[in-house]
Amino acid sequence: MTADSCALEVSLTGCNLELGGGHQLLRKVSKAFSARYSESGGLVLSLRAKSASSVQEEVLGQLGCSRFLAASRVKLWWMVPVWGTTGSEVPPETQFLLLEVAAGGPYAIILPLIDRGTFRGTLRPVSWSRTAVGLRMESGCSEVIESHLSDAVLVAAGRDPFELVQRAVCAAAKLSGGARPLCQKTVPPSADVFGWCTWDAFYSRVSARDVVRGLEALEETGTPPQLLIIDDGWQLTAADGHDEEGGAHASPISASAASKPKRTLGLGQLWASLGDLPEKLVDTLAVWPLAAMFLRWLLALPPVRRALGASAAASREHARRLSSVAANAKFSSLDADADTPWTEKEADLKGVVQQLKARFASLKYVYAWHALHGYWAGVSPSLPGVEAVVRTPQPTDGIHEVDPAIVWNPQVTAGIGMPQDVSKLHRSMHTYLSGCGVDGVKVDVQGSSGMFGGGAAGGGPAISGDYARSLEASVARSFPGNHCINCMAHSTENLYRATDTAITRASDDFYPRIDASHTFHLAACAYNGLFIGPLLLPDWDMFHSHHPAALLHATARAVSGAPVYVSDAPGRHDAALLGRLVLKGGGTLRARLPARPTRDTLFCDVLRDRKTVLKVWNMNHVNGVVMVANVQGSCWDRRRHCFATHEAHPPPLQTTVRPHDVAALPHSGQSGEGQDRFAVYSDRSQQLSLLAGMEGLEVSLRAAECDIMVVAPVVTCGSAGVAPIGFPKMLNAGGAVRSVAVGKGGSCAVEVRGTGRLLVWADRRPRSVAAGRKVLQFAYDSSACRLAVEVPETGPLDSVLNIAF
Repeated sequence: MTADSCALEVSLTGCNLELGGGHQLLRKVSKAFSARYSESGGLVLSLRAKSASSVQEEVLGQLGCSRFLAASRVKLWWMVPVWGTTGSEVPPETQFLLLEVAAGGPYAIILPLIDRGTFRGTLRPVSWSRTAVGLRMESGCSEVIESHLSDAVLVAAGRDPFELVQRAVCAAAKLSGGARPLCQKTVPPSADVFGWCTWDAFYSRVSARDVVRGLEALEETGTPPQLLIIDDGWQLTAADGHDEEGGAHASPISASAASKPKRTLGLGQLWASLGDLPEKLVDTLAVWPLAAMFLRWLLALPPVRRALGASAAASREHARRLSSVAANAKFSSLDADADTPWTEKEADLKGVVQQLKARFASLKYVYAWHALHGYWAGVSPSLPGVEAVVRTPQPTDGIHEVDPAIVWNPQVTAGIGMPQDVSKLHRSMHTYLSGCGVDGVKVDVQGSSGMFGGGAAGGGPAISGDYARSLEASVARSFPGNHCINCMAHSTENLYRATDTAITRASDDFYPRIDASHTFHLAACAYNGLFIGPLLLPDWDMFHSHHPAALLHATARAVSGAPVYVSDAPGRHDAALLGRLVLKGGGTLRARLPARPTRDTLFCDVLRDRKTVLKVWNMNHVNGVVMVANVQGSCWDRRRHCFATHEAHPPPLQTTVRPHDVAALPHSGQSGEGQDRFAVYSDRSQQLSLLAGMEGLEVSLRAAECDIMVVAPVVTCGSAGVAPIGFPKMLNAGGAVRSVAVGKGGSCAVEVRGTGRLLVWADRRPRSVAAGRKVLQFAYDSSACRLAVEVPETGPLDSVLNIAF
């Protein structure tokens, strides 16, 4: 089915927004809206308000649908999926609203836009109505006001939800910020190799010696990383009002400043002694709107703000500022550690990187972490070559509503050191890093730019655009191959401006010690990825291989289509599990698309409805892959603003996996004789089945259990039917099959990556199997149509097998 045949017309008729076929999507649309057709086949709504303001809010209309899936922010930096049926269930800060207009389709999508780069739109409930949904457009600056917003909302519809999302999100990005589709971007080669990130292993105390220990430990497991991400902890930072401990050679609070007496005075010292208690109190009291308003007023008072700033500067790493673009003393040499005196040696990041690559033959790519604006609280006004001033961020009303604790965030209380010209900062940092042999960057804290726009700065959407353009240009200049991972960047201010960079994090972090986050993480990645995937490759984050949820997360990474990397501490590895993700030498079998939920689960609450299994599909080169997981029991609690377990012992669940769950697999019919045939292999049961497109394989899963299945089309080779499955020892077994070519005389050539036992479904015993001139051993079970071919472990990683019948 082509895109044109999938699309449906949307029209504004009188006060109703209607789809072709008579379906009413929105009733009683406000007269403040007018409509025009877009190039994508959708409808763009313009808003004309009664007066100019920095915040425009209008009732969009009464929502008419069977079910919806929304993606809405719950923090400044992150969004989560939400399911519902009525307008009142659409949360504040909703950026994506996919609708099942009637049961089984058609589908529609509502995407708030960024108008002229200055007003960012979000959807929200209407307090006095159960059915209505509202639109809020904000500039983030009281001095940036408008009454007419020509690009406020994009509405589109179609018969295929995946085609609809792809078409509409790309159109919204074109209108809002210019982000190109992922299919037109270069995905960096680092996405196809195994990686190790230092964060959860060492946090910000990381040192060069720690990096060596981590790489050595993984090399000993037989899964050497080709990608190293040196996360937060390598930079030179300083706190306001504190000695820089050697000026340009200050070290992070985690290494040296943490060992110094904290110098706060009076009320600031009291606040500092309370630790996380005030933040938890803010979250608790914010359930009541009047309490939230009082807290915002209280914490904005100058004496209180000064006390909070002093407290944060003394006790919170996130209140520190970048004091130099150079590395700190923990990277002064390969044997430097967190206790190395910072005064003894000049940092030599270049030497460290060179020695790491020389010492670890598999290591190809080294990335370094930094915040979009330098460090968590920006840059120090004393940073050489970058003129900066400390400003107080201004979160929007929408962020205050969904994340009340933002008033306590150190970036807000201590202020942000903002460079006058951010391109100088990015150029300086990236020139230094590339000169040290660093191949790419992980750029974090990007969502914070939305609150930098107060006063004369021009508003959050505008300054976010400036920062994004600077970053994109600097990455292109300093890191050939597009080596950049975007992170904490879930605002449309960030997503719609990613013109060339190709990867962004799909969800909030993998938190090893927060049990309630482990199953939720997978659902967030899958459903957020539906929105993100048309523009960027969703990165499902690092995980721990030696962890109670390790198999669940490893399986999810195998289907994700994202880079595979862990954050294991040295010696804390599951070598067998890693071996199911990593090829010899450090490569991976990455699926080819951003993973997405299957059509039958798009509008089901896989976290709380007690009946739906999470099902996620992807495509390999030749076959499809489906993961199923029981992730019921935990979610993001919007009232308490935290991960929460609402059911300690969720029930076992059943689901059905069908070949046509893989929406990108070609198929000629729905079911019945003479239709497409597929071989389906279950990793959990090791069962190999032959199914028609709509036939199903039943799966039962207890809480936090999962399975992953290869769905391989059967091809005809003479009188034989053949479907190469791949290497069952790998979680994404089918990713090993790179191509299948039918030859003359009843033979086929199967190109594979990997070694070991290759599984093939075949309805006849082959005469021979060979790789080049080498005859390979095989076993055939006619009762199960299982052909097992031994691809020598000592052979090359890539080979072409000729199967003759």
